[in-house]
Amino acid sequence: MAPSSGQPGDGVDNQLALDEDRVRVLEDALRAAAEEYDTLGAQRRLEDLKALGRADVQHYNVLLLLLSRVRDMEGFNALLDEMEKEGIAQDENTIRQRMAGAMIAGDSAQARLHLDSIPESERSLLDYTCVLEAIAADDSEEAAGMRVSNALEVMEELQAKGFTPDVMTYTAFIKLHASDGDFDRAQSWMGRLRSAGLMPIRDTFTALLMAYGSATERAAQMASPENPLPPAAEARKVLDEAVREGQDSVDLFNVMADIYATGDQLESAMEVIAEMEGRGYERNADTMAILLFGNVLRGDVEAGLKIVLKDMKKLGVKPDRDDFSLLVQGAIGQMDQALVERILKIAEEHGIVLSEDDFQQLDWDFSDDEDEGSDDDDDLGGSESDSDDGEIEFVDDEEGGRGKSPQ
Repeated sequence: MAPSSGQPGDGVDNQLALDEDRVRVLEDALRAAAEEYDTLGAQRRLEDLKALGRADVQHYNVLLLLLSRVRDMEGFNALLDEMEKEGIAQDENTIRQRMAGAMIAGDSAQARLHLDSIPESERSLLDYTCVLEAIAADDSEEAAGMRVSNALEVMEELQAKGFTPDVMTYTAFIKLHASDGDFDRAQSWMGRLRSAGLMPIRDTFTALLMAYGSATERAAQMASPENPLPPAAEARKVLDEAVREGQDSVDLFNVMADIYATGDQLESAMEVIAEMEGRGYERNADTMAILLFGNVLRGDVEAGLKIVLKDMKKLGVKPDRDDFSLLVQGAIGQMDQALVERILKIAEEHGIVLSEDDFQQLDWDFSDDEDEGSDDDDDLGGSESDSDDGEIEFVDDEEGGRGKSPQ
């Protein structure tokens, strides 16, 4: 920096130059924090720019993009409110960030409104794909029965505008049918993708496999000797295809393991996890949840409890309410009251107190009788008069389910 000439304006000019340098440093730091998914760091840099009176719409857009990527929709909406309060006019990039937020929230109506607010001449293929993703994620009652037709309308519109669907466009349709559990239609869109000369990516394979998984879960609810679960061979083909094309991932292996576990094929699920580890991937929280479910499903609640107490701890994964609820349900299925009480005690040691709401799907009588009895079963949400000694008594009800015996 040149030395001051001693003129009256020199001090002001020097300060302005320092401020400009400071702004450039803060802008670089803001972008760097966003690239590293450092939400707190990015928020601090925006505050620094605001303190200098230099925060503009571009700076807000950087943080909006970051918040949408980390799926912090509460922070995302709060930042939009702040922009309005501060009088920061939104530009097209802001609208695109809002559209991305609607996509993550599965709000297809809002995503469509944001698209319509962008001039037709300035819309991109990514804008249309964002709306397709929002439609695929929309599970609202308002969208029920309309999602496929709405998605096809968007596809026709983008093609009419001269855009050629890319791999993400086709993947959005696969995700749409995955959420419906329609593996056949999802697979047909994979065929269209390849016919268009495109190569599927990790998200594509994962969505296709999830379509099979959703179909399997639905079939499991109606499975019987006369109506067995569909074989997992087709799902295995998808995984093998992804591996051959170098598009495998820990998520893909987890979905395949979950399909096996849902089909009560825990050994096959374990083999897939071993294969995953052999390819250099590490188990994560989803892997542990799959193994927990598989063990409880096969009736080995003790093995499931070991996963919660030891294996999850090794990975730094904290068991949650759903984990303990699943374990208790498994113990109830075995009519093992001692195991139920043991799991409830362990859950309390982890700061989780299970109650009636955690077992709504069970055929238990949670009546609030006024009779005298023990309070020992309060954590189960039962009445105080379940039995003379406060224990839970399991009985087969008329429909073949297990319930608590009314005393």
